Amino acid sequence: MLERITQAVEAIRDMNRQIATAAEEQTSVAEDISRNLTEITCIASTNLDNVQRTEAASRDLHGLSGQLNEVTARLSA
Repeated sequence: MLERITQAVEAIRDMNRQIATAAEEQTSVAEDISRNLTEITCIASTNLDNVQRTEAASRDLHGLSGQLNEVTARLSA
């Protein structure tokens, strides 16, 4: 009887170790996910800045193109 109790206690200890290991792994994965999300947020912010600069440059080019068309039209006349 005592031997069965000892075996059961050992089995419970093993399960507790497995649970603790799994919890540590989950914590590590959650920390990795958090770091990755922070990095993604930073990259998305940088990307937004770049898109806004590209949009401004495109507007500038459009304006310059219009001016060039006007000059070309005057020279052709």
